Amino acid sequence: MIEQNVLPINSMQHALQLEIDYVKQSGGSKYTVVDGTRLARTGDNSIYSFATDRELRFPDGTRISLKVKRDECAGSILTSDGFTVILVLREGEKELAETIPMAMLHTAPWFLLEELKARLNEIGVSPIYNRKLATRLISPSTTAMPGDITAVRRLLRNSRQKVPLNDHQLAAIAQILSNDVTFVWGPPGTGKTATLASTATALAAMGQTVLIVAHSNVAVDVAMGGIARQLEDSTLLHDGKILRVGPYYLEELAQYPMLNVRGVLRVQYPEKFLQLDWLEKNRKELIAQSRKESLKAEDRNHISHALERATNLLKAVKENLKELEKQLIAQAVIVGCTLSKATIGEDIRGRQFDAVLIDEASMAYIPHCIFGAALARQRVAIFGDFRQLAPIAQSDRPSVATWLKRDVFEEAGVTERVNRNQPDSRLAMLATQYRMHPNIAAVPNRLYYGGRLQTEQGTRERVRSITQAKPQPQQPLVLFDIGRLKSQTLREKQSNSRFNIFSALLAAANAIMLHDQQQQVGIVTPFNAQSRLINAMLHDAGYKRDIVVATVHRYQGSERGAIVFDFVESGSTKPSLLLKSADSARLTNVAISRAKGKFIAITDVDYVQRRYRTDTPVRAFFEELRQHADKQTGLLEQLLVEGLTERVQLIADESKSLKSLAADIRAAKREVSVYWPADSAAPSKLIHTLQSCPSAVTIHISGSDKFLDVNQAIQWDVKRRIAIGIISIDRKCLWMVLSPDNTKTALLRLQMPQTVKLLIAFLSLIPDREVQNKSTEELIETGQNPIGAMNCPNCGSQLWLRNGRYGGYLGCTGSNCNYTRPIRARDATQIADLMQLRCPKCGSQLRGRKARDSGRIFLSCARYPDCNGSKSMKHLI
Repeated sequence: MIEQNVLPINSMQHALQLEIDYVKQSGGSKYTVVDGTRLARTGDNSIYSFATDRELRFPDGTRISLKVKRDECAGSILTSDGFTVILVLREGEKELAETIPMAMLHTAPWFLLEELKARLNEIGVSPIYNRKLATRLISPSTTAMPGDITAVRRLLRNSRQKVPLNDHQLAAIAQILSNDVTFVWGPPGTGKTATLASTATALAAMGQTVLIVAHSNVAVDVAMGGIARQLEDSTLLHDGKILRVGPYYLEELAQYPMLNVRGVLRVQYPEKFLQLDWLEKNRKELIAQSRKESLKAEDRNHISHALERATNLLKAVKENLKELEKQLIAQAVIVGCTLSKATIGEDIRGRQFDAVLIDEASMAYIPHCIFGAALARQRVAIFGDFRQLAPIAQSDRPSVATWLKRDVFEEAGVTERVNRNQPDSRLAMLATQYRMHPNIAAVPNRLYYGGRLQTEQGTRERVRSITQAKPQPQQPLVLFDIGRLKSQTLREKQSNSRFNIFSALLAAANAIMLHDQQQQVGIVTPFNAQSRLINAMLHDAGYKRDIVVATVHRYQGSERGAIVFDFVESGSTKPSLLLKSADSARLTNVAISRAKGKFIAITDVDYVQRRYRTDTPVRAFFEELRQHADKQTGLLEQLLVEGLTERVQLIADESKSLKSLAADIRAAKREVSVYWPADSAAPSKLIHTLQSCPSAVTIHISGSDKFLDVNQAIQWDVKRRIAIGIISIDRKCLWMVLSPDNTKTALLRLQMPQTVKLLIAFLSLIPDREVQNKSTEELIETGQNPIGAMNCPNCGSQLWLRNGRYGGYLGCTGSNCNYTRPIRARDATQIADLMQLRCPKCGSQLRGRKARDSGRIFLSCARYPDCNGSKSMKHLI
C-alpha cells in the first residue's frame, strides 16, 4: 500500500517491463486453430470463431497474426471461452473464405503491456489525466461518506428504471454519486451488473459522462447490455449517445444496433455506406478480373488503373468514416470498452469522463485501474470481488507479484480491513444473492464471505428443476469420492499439467447425464491438461459443442445451472503448488459459485485429508462438502451414460479382460504402444500376444524392457514412471491395467479415438515425431512432411536426404529448387524412426548424435550409455 499523494509510476513501469521481458523471451506463441467460421463483418474487419485443443490465456485485445496456408493477416483476440477463440481479422487484398478448416495463430501478448507502460508515463506529464484521483484510488487513508438513497430512487424513477434494486444496491449507487472513490464488493449472484448499469443510468441523468471499462470483452458486453435494457426507450440510446466501442462478443447486443458505432453511422449517414458497399464490391470484382490468366496486356493495364482508382476512393471514404467515428465517441454520454481498448485507443484516452466505472476489477492489473481512474474528472468506482480470481502474470519477480498479481482492493487496503472485520467507509457490499441454491451458497458464505451473504427468498424455487435432476435428484450438493477407484494423477509431458483419466470420465458422465435432462451444465477443473482431456471425451461422445469445459480462470464472471468440479488430484502425487497456495481459496470459490441449482465435486477424499493440512483452503473446502453434501462412493460403471457406454468398459474379470485385450492387439493394423512399469511383472499372455503380431505392426515399448524379445519392438522413453500399465492399439483403442502387480486387477478399455490420441501425446507413448497425433501415412496423404518441420524455406516442398562428396545432406525435392542444408542430429532421429531402424544390440530406437571429434552425425542407441549400439549415416541414405 502507498502513502497518500504518492503515485509509484516508476515502480509499476518497472514491473511491466519485467513482465514484457519475460513474455518476449518466449518469442510469442504459435497455436493450431481449426473449424474457423466467419461470424460477422464489421467495417474493414471480419470476426471468426475457431476451435482449439487447449485454452488460450491472453488478454482480450492481444495482437495476433493468422496464417492460412501461405496467406497471413493481422488482427486481435476478441475473446476466448473454453476451447473456442474469437478473432477480429483485418483482411487484405485477398478475402478470407467463409470457413477456414485450419490455420496457425501467432500471438504477441507484450504489445498491450508496452502500451500500458506508455500510458503510465503520460499520467505523470499530461494535464488531461487526473493524477490526484488515481493516487487517491490506492491510498488507504481515503475516506467516503454515505449517499442519499432517496435521491437515487428519484433519479432512477425519472430515467424509467426497469430493474428493481434492493437496499444494498441502492446504497452502493448513492455512495458512488456522493464520493470520488468507491469500492463495490459484489459476491456471486448479488446483482453487480444491475447495480453498475443503474449507476451509469443515474450518472447520465445527472448530466455526467461515463466510461465503463473491464478487463474482458464479455464483461463489457454484459455491462453495456444491462444499460441498453434499462435505457432502451431513452433518446440517449436512439441518438447514439450510448456506445459500445470495439467489436462485441455477446449476441444479445445485436438487438441494439444503435449501441454500436458503425450502427449509428449507418443510420446517420446511409449514403456514405451505400458508397462504401458499392466501392468494396467493385474492388473485389476488379481483383477477380485481374487474376484471369487469359487477359490481354491492354485489358490488364485498364483493370489495373481502375483498381487503383477504386482503392483510392475506398481509402478516402474509410478515412472520412473514421473521423465521423471519432466525433461520435467524443460526443457520447456513456461509453463502454475494454481496459486494453482504452489504453491503445486514441478516441478513449484522448478525452476525460466525469465518472469511470471499472468492472471485474479483481482480475485487472493495478496499473490498468490506475490508468482508468486517471481518465475520470470527478469519480471512480471499482466493481468486483476480491474473494475471486486475481490478475494473471507470468514472471515470478517480486515487483511483478506486487503490481500485476494483486488486485486494486488489496493495494488500497480494502481487503485487509475486511479480513480484520474493520469498517471501510469506501466499501459498499452487495449482500443479497439471487443465483445459488441456499445450500450451495452456504458453503462460500461460511468459508469466504464471513456469513455476510443473504439468499433471496425465491431463489430455492427458481432453481428447483435443476436440483431435481440426476445424479442424486433433490440434492444441490453432491460429492463423488473416487478413492476406491485407486485412480492416478498423471502429468502431461510437455507442460507438466496434471490429468486424471478416471475423474475425467466421471466428470464427462455427470455432465452428459445433466445435459440429457436439458440442463445447462459446465465442467470446471484447475488444470489445462484435464480440461483438454475431458473436452476430447465429450468430442468422442458427440457433445463437443454442448458442454463448456474450462479451467477455473475461464469461468469467472459466468454461471451455469449445474457445475461439475473435477479436482483431479489423487494417488501418490504431491499436491500442486497451485492448490497449496492461499489463492486456492479464490479458485474453489469461483468453482462453486458458478452453479445455480447443482454443484457436483469429484475428488479423492482420503488424498485431500492425507496431503493437505487442516488450515489450508482446499482442505477446508472439501471438509465443508464432506459434512454438507450428499456423498457418493460408487464405481465408474454406475455412471456410464448413453454416449459413453459403448466407448468405455471397466472389466473386473481378469481372464475375460486379458482375452479381450489380446483380441484387440491381434486386430491391430498399424501399431501397438505399450507402457509397463519397470518394477512390475508383465502378464505372459500379453507378451505372447505381442510376439504373434504381424511384422507390419510397429510396437513401441516404454517403461519396461521386458518386451524386448518381441521382434519389432522399439524401446522408447524409458525414464517415465507411471504406476499403471497402458496399451494403445492403432491410436483408436486404449487399455489401462490399473494394478499391474495384482493378478486380479480390473482393466479399463477406452474406444475413443480423440481421447486416445490425446493420451498418447500426454504420456509420450510413441516417438516425438508422432506427438502431433498423425500417422506417417496420414501426413503423407495430406501433403505434409512426415518428419516434422523439414520443409524448404524457399518453395515449401519437403526436404530429403541426399548423398554428396562429403556425406549426407538435405536437399529440396521441388522440381525447380536447388535449396540444400546440412543434416542435423534431430533430422537423423526423425528419419531413422520413419524408416524403423533399430539398435543392432538391444532393438531400441536410434537417435542422431554429433561426434565430438569430427562433428559428423551418426546414429546412437537411445539407451546410451546403458547400450553403446550405433549405426552410420549410410543406413539412412
